[in-house]
Amino acid sequence: MNLSTASSSKVTKADDDRSVDSLSNSNNSGDDDDESKPNHHHRDHSVAGESTCHDTTSGCSEDDGAMAIGKEESAQVFRLRLLVLLAILLAAVAVSLVVFFLTTNSEVDEFETQFEGASTKILTSFEEIVDRKLSAIGSLGLQASLFAASQPNQSWPCVTINDFQIRAAVTRELSGALFTRLIPVVVEETREKWETYAVQNFGWIKNAEAYNDENGLSFYKNRRRSLQDDGYAIGSNESGIDFSSGMGNKIYEFDETFTPAPVTGPGPYFPLWQEAPTNGRDISGFDTKAYPDYSPYIVKAWETAEMTIGGLDTAPPGNTTDNDISTSYFALLESGKAGKQVMYMGDPMSSVFFPVFDDFNSEDRVVVALILAVFKWAFYFQNLLPPHFAGLVLVLENNCDGAFTYKVVGENVEYLGEGDLHEDFSRRDDMVQTRDFGSTNNIGEDSALNVALNQDICSYKLSVYPAKELEDEYLTWLPLIVTLSVAMVFVLTAIVFLSFNHYVERRQTLVYDQAVKSTAIVSSLFPEAVRDRLMGNQYASGKTRLKAFMSGNEEDGIGQPIADLFPHCTVFFGDISGFTAWSSTRDPAHVFTLLETIYQAFDTIAKKRNVFKVETIGDSYVAVTGLPNPNDKHALVMTRFASACLAKFGDLTRMLEHSLGPDTCDLGLRIGLHSGPVTAGVLRGDRARFQLFGDTVNTAARMESSGKPNQIQVSKATADLLIELGKEHWVERRSDLVNVKGKGILDSFWLDVNGKSPSGASHSDGADLRFSAVSSDGSSALQMDARKEERLIRWMTDLFLKRMEAIVVRQDPDKVGKCDPSSLVYHVPEGKTSLDEVAEVIKMPHFDAKADARAKSRGNMKIPLDIVDQLHKVVTGLARMYKPNPFHNFEHACHTVMNVDKFLNRIVTPDVEEENLKSEGDQAGIAATVHSYTHGMTDPITLLAIVFSALVHDTDHRGVSNAQLAKEEETMAALYHNKSIAEQNSLDLAWDLLMLDEYSNLRAALFVDRAELMRFRQVVVNVVLATDIFDPELNGLRKGRWNRAFNGVQDENHNDLRATIVIEHIIQGSDVSHTMQHWHIYRKWNQRLFKEMWVAFKQGRMGKSPAEFWYKGELGFFDNYIIPLAKKLKECNVFGVSSDECLNYAMHNRREWEARGVEVTAEMIEEMEQMDFMPTPEKFQDEEYASQVDV
Repeated sequence: MNLSTASSSKVTKADDDRSVDSLSNSNNSGDDDDESKPNHHHRDHSVAGESTCHDTTSGCSEDDGAMAIGKEESAQVFRLRLLVLLAILLAAVAVSLVVFFLTTNSEVDEFETQFEGASTKILTSFEEIVDRKLSAIGSLGLQASLFAASQPNQSWPCVTINDFQIRAAVTRELSGALFTRLIPVVVEETREKWETYAVQNFGWIKNAEAYNDENGLSFYKNRRRSLQDDGYAIGSNESGIDFSSGMGNKIYEFDETFTPAPVTGPGPYFPLWQEAPTNGRDISGFDTKAYPDYSPYIVKAWETAEMTIGGLDTAPPGNTTDNDISTSYFALLESGKAGKQVMYMGDPMSSVFFPVFDDFNSEDRVVVALILAVFKWAFYFQNLLPPHFAGLVLVLENNCDGAFTYKVVGENVEYLGEGDLHEDFSRRDDMVQTRDFGSTNNIGEDSALNVALNQDICSYKLSVYPAKELEDEYLTWLPLIVTLSVAMVFVLTAIVFLSFNHYVERRQTLVYDQAVKSTAIVSSLFPEAVRDRLMGNQYASGKTRLKAFMSGNEEDGIGQPIADLFPHCTVFFGDISGFTAWSSTRDPAHVFTLLETIYQAFDTIAKKRNVFKVETIGDSYVAVTGLPNPNDKHALVMTRFASACLAKFGDLTRMLEHSLGPDTCDLGLRIGLHSGPVTAGVLRGDRARFQLFGDTVNTAARMESSGKPNQIQVSKATADLLIELGKEHWVERRSDLVNVKGKGILDSFWLDVNGKSPSGASHSDGADLRFSAVSSDGSSALQMDARKEERLIRWMTDLFLKRMEAIVVRQDPDKVGKCDPSSLVYHVPEGKTSLDEVAEVIKMPHFDAKADARAKSRGNMKIPLDIVDQLHKVVTGLARMYKPNPFHNFEHACHTVMNVDKFLNRIVTPDVEEENLKSEGDQAGIAATVHSYTHGMTDPITLLAIVFSALVHDTDHRGVSNAQLAKEEETMAALYHNKSIAEQNSLDLAWDLLMLDEYSNLRAALFVDRAELMRFRQVVVNVVLATDIFDPELNGLRKGRWNRAFNGVQDENHNDLRATIVIEHIIQGSDVSHTMQHWHIYRKWNQRLFKEMWVAFKQGRMGKSPAEFWYKGELGFFDNYIIPLAKKLKECNVFGVSSDECLNYAMHNRREWEARGVEVTAEMIEEMEQMDFMPTPEKFQDEEYASQVDV
């Protein structure tokens, strides 16, 4: 047996000192263990990579002389070149500095101009909050005053303003406020009068609620109900206040137990009265002065007859149903402004108190009421800057509550948090712009309002900083680029000046570079000693040998054979167990990803431990210790290397399962080691490689092939060496003898460097799937290991994420986010079923050149983390819907998805003749041609729908046929009219999950409008229901469609009809893909299906034991369904070599089953009969029922 890679040879006595010592020097780095360091039997003054000359070698002195002359000439040229370059350098530096400072100053000026313009808009808006926005609140107070004056039967405080909701709505629109409320001023003398008046005139609340209903604010009514349900409603019988009229008959406050109690004291009182919009908090009559957050400001407004602005009020983020009262209140206010339920993000709001006078025109006017308005500061900073403006950082602060930080990007405002956080988002403290309300004059000074702003309690200030993004946008690398461009002019001048010298030295440089490259290539292929002997030996000069070897013209008579005997070596053979079956289900790219990842990791370990990698042959890895440098502890080094490789293999397969899919973690590594003499050398000729020969190599290979997955088997020779080194606890004699081909019976040992039982379970033993006879409800159970399930969910999520990215990158930005979320929800209409939605022909979308161009220009787009989280939750929810059946389980769904994805990847790369495509530069033409060739199935929404269908097609599967399910679930059968019961149930459960409100953002990211959602739905319906292959009516319709599509007359729907058929064949082929894959894959899933049916039979849910028909049934299944299906996949002409692969495997498995099926069936029956089943559920023990059980 021989193995190829780099090279070593048998050296002569004269060469021995040089080669051994230089090789030892090259291997001294790496592992810190003593045993990994080679022995040094010889030592001289040579160093690896350098020439070693003896006095008797005439060529050496000639080379030294030539080198000395070359160095002297090079020095003279260098001095002259240095003077010229110095002059050019000085000029380049001077000009470049001038250019750099000019361009830098230009960018700084533009940056400062942009910031000043934007900050001025923000600060101006801040100043206008009082001058213009909040003055609109004063107009509501003026209307209240005028209304009271015009009503002869009303006088303050007993005033109820008509059309208050409409008036307040106009005020909120003009001022930006979220909420307004009228607060009359009640003194002790008018208290009893007002309390009586308020109870009698509380009917305004009904008008307010009606206004809410008419204007789409019904969630306020829900809020009132929620407050009552949660115990926030007031009106306790123990309060001493009568709330029977809908509000209290006394002006009240709340005590520490949130119980209303009449206000005591002389007054004045500030009871809450009319509000707009009414927000569901039934607290009219509550004395605002009793609320600490409002008390100082409302008293100050009353005392000074001036407008006051309250503090910066915040609450934890949340929605209208939050347990925190303040959170739900603020969320309610924002929802009212938005006209829909929105989240409150925790940013500050403030209240403003505007005095209402008995007569605004009188100089001795008296404050008779106040208007309370609540506003959100962020609203005043929105829509001020251009859409693509990079950003400003705002710090809003007052002397009462401290600072709060915002970030303005384009038209949007983002709340960053409490405190002055500008240092985290801006680098330019020196550019801060600040304004306050200090310069604000009286509001409406030239009108009847003429009310001043009082800031005695809280004064406000706004500071504006440029965001880092704004600075990065204007302060760019352009000055440096321009400077470097100018400098390059001087560099080019220098290059022209030195061109003569360059051409003179060109030939010498090219020859030298070629020699270096050739040496590097040879060094990467052969050990150092072998490389030296290839590059030059005692019979031919190095130049002659290298030229002859690299050109392939080396004659047999030049030099001695390059070969050596290494008497003390240990050879490593590693092979991936289950690789052939695993690779049959994967794309070639996935196969090479696995091999490259694993073997590159092995290479790294080999370099660290001074192990020489020989080569890889397919999925086998070969390495050796003890050459090219002798090492007394070669067996010890190799065993540690093998143990490290085995551990690394387990880590990598677990990691790769996330990207390469199911069963990757089930792969095993089988390792064999043997120690002994090895002949190593180079068989010269075309593609000469370093090779190993001898019985040691053969025995190591037999140790690997006769071993077990995830275990290391060593020969007796290797075990003896380890025992001599005191490592007897690492080895354990194998209990059975190994019959090795060509060697007879051999004694072998299991190895475990970590000291655990060598015969113990490996990382993939105790398999991820554990089959138990029956669960508590009498159904068969196959419990999936939680860690494996999570790995499969993560793999599935990543796969969906890639498909989703292909959708998002093509979406029109003008349409994204514009769709009403309610339109992205669909449920099957009452009285209809999913089967009613099956389309004869699915209309495929036309090729969208603009979307294709967007995808190419955008490249990869990252999906937001919240969307990714929702996607992961959807996949997890679907996985949880699967029953623990032996066959129809989540792992089967993953296997189906993997094969669907494989088919789809082959679809989008058709083998089209080059002349049928557009010119190579016309990418849009090529994409359009591919789209047409694949019948329109390059559309990413269609592709995602097919993959989604594969995931959901067996959710909630009960482990029995549709006929049996109809007997067990009569209600379900009636709902679906006894047609495709399991398939429709799976589809409806999965679809209902996707339509949940909590996944609205996911749907919005996938679909820009309802048309895309319904196109996705149509594909899912057709694909899932196509998995019902036993319904004779559906099968008849499918055959008719096939004949029309591929044998009939073409019409305008011909392409869409073919696409529909291809899509359905993809899921059908993937659902039974195990029959079209490696024999081991087929056996595994065939056994699981047998188990599932056996359990059903034992439970009385199947009228005939699978043992009676399994062998012939499989042959019939191959002949009547699998092989015809594989042939149709080939006839579709869009799957390339995948269809040939499916047909070949199907034919092979059919032949194997015909030859071995009886034996395999007997083995499965024996295994099933040994299982201890629980009693049949009582439901299935009824004789009449049992007689009707489906076979």
